[in-house]
Formats: sequence, structure tokens, C-alpha cells
Amino acid sequence: MPAAEARRLGIPRELYEDYANLVLVCSGCNGFDNRHWTDLEPRTGWTQEEFFALRDELFAQRFARIAARQEWEMAFFEGRPWETGQGEA
Repeated sequence: MPAAEARRLGIPRELYEDYANLVLVCSGCNGFDNRHWTDLEPRTGWTQEEFFALRDELFAQRFARIAARQEWEMAFFEGRPWETGQGEA
């Protein structure tokens, strides 16, 4: 759960700054799709269970997009367009 989105939603700091929400990721995954926003409206009264459910849902969505991007990048580099001139602008 990105901290900026958690703050926007009114999620208490002790939930989104907890080690259960902080993860180590590579710079590519952290940089790609890092600014994910939900359609939810801000509210008060978030429980730990509600926060974890939202965190897990967002992770699943981001994971799918990141995996698709990684597949595209692998195919691009395996195709070696720089060797055939296809990658030129």
C-alpha cells in the first residue's frame, strides 16, 4: 500500500508504516506502477483487517501488471531489435 494513497484514504499511520506493509523490492518494480490509486473514497475507522484486505488486493493488481510488463521487456530484449535496426526511432 503506497503511503500517499493510505494517507489519502484516511488509513492510520500505524497501519501503513507497520512492517507488515513495508517490503523490499527491486528498483524496477518499485519504479514501475508505483503510484497506484484506488477508486475508494477517504473515510475514517479503518480496521487492521480492512487495511490488510485492501493491501493484498492492491498487491495482486500491481503484481499482475508488473509481471505483464516484465514479460514484454523480456520479449523485447530477446528479440534484440538493436541488431536489426528495428529499435531505431
